[in-house]
Amino acid sequence: MKVGGFLNNNLPVFIDDDLLRQAAQIALKKNTTVAALIQNFLKELIANEKHQKDQIAAELELLFDSSSTTTLSS
Repeated sequence: MKVGGFLNNNLPVFIDDDLLRQAAQIALKKNTTVAALIQNFLKELIANEKHQKDQIAAELELLFDSSSTTTLSS
């Protein structure tokens, strides 16, 4: 969230008590924190989004190339 032109990394969120308790148990088993679990989840989400966009762009390029080749050879 941008605050005064700077990125503020303090993001207050509401997390259901039961969900937070379960996340804390997982974090404990993984020797990490709930904040680190959330940060890793967001990193994976962003990476997956980028991968999906790249994959769609590559598929569109292939489709365009194949239709262009078909049009030229007709």
